Amino acid sequence: SSHKKEKEARAKAALSTLQLHKAKKQGWLTKSGGKGLKKNWRLRWFVLDDTNLYYFTDDSVRPLT
Repeated sequence: SSHKKEKEARAKAALSTLQLHKAKKQGWLTKSGGKGLKKNWRLRWFVLDDTNLYYFTDDSVRPLT
């Protein structure tokens, strides 16, 4: 939905390059998604820093190495 895409765009914008370079771990994981009987597993890009765990539908927030 457009609301989810807007929320994700705001989260990506909030992650500075400095935060990404301080990330403890980042990579692809699966998470449970959906509601009720329609739950399934979805692939997401996760970023873990000292205090937060972020996840996104793609890996476009990866820092340049």
